[in-house]
Amino acid sequence: LGHCVIFQPPMLFTALWNLACTVIDEVTKNKVVFVRGDTSEGSDNDKTLRSIVGPHWKTLIDEETGFNAEVYWERLLEEDAAWRKPAENEEEPDALKLYANEQQEADNLAVK
Repeated sequence: LGHCVIFQPPMLFTALWNLACTVIDEVTKNKVVFVRGDTSEGSDNDKTLRSIVGPHWKTLIDEETGFNAEVYWERLLEEDAAWRKPAENEEEPDALKLYANEQQEADNLAVK
């Protein structure tokens, strides 16, 4: 895990995080970044997100709700398909074929 960005979390989450931190090691704690408040151009939060996510971080989120899954969905499906594809001269295991077919059926239903 490089970083985990918690974008505009509710106060209850912050309280729970503070409790969890008592049993989480320092390396892991330092990878979790909370972004609260102002995210306008040039703000401290903007600078933090630019350094972690990149200069176009705002294209990846919906300012009101946070993470925008639609941005990643197509890429996720492509990576998943590539992962499932057997290497040359390699037979795909039957269980994996079954799982892939089930996933494809679920994906087809989700699109409808």
